[in-house]
Amino acid sequence: MLDARDDGPAMASLGFPAPPADALLFRTAPGIRQAVSAALEGVRTVHHGHMGEFEILGPDRIKAIWAMQDIIRYPAGTPTPIKGFDGFGHYEDHDVRCDDKWLIESVGLTRLVLQPI
Repeated sequence: MLDARDDGPAMASLGFPAPPADALLFRTAPGIRQAVSAALEGVRTVHHGHMGEFEILGPDRIKAIWAMQDIIRYPAGTPTPIKGFDGFGHYEDHDVRCDDKWLIESVGLTRLVLQPI
């Protein structure tokens, strides 16, 4: 879970098509960790993924779209032009079943609204 800085399940690497060009795309647990850990150092976050819509792509493949909201607040004194933001958008996950375990192949994040604080 992102807010707990937990990698969650291992991620497979099987090559689904990428989400839209304006999305952030992560293909490995270390990739997620590297991309967000420095940016979130000392930052208060609340992050919600909910209302999943699932599409079965095959017996061992699914696509999931999750509504997303995140709230980011930077610590006082942080040299940023804003105090934080509220973001709204969605995740697009591609998952695959390997050895009777569902693994995340890729996670794409698209923000539709970004409200600075």
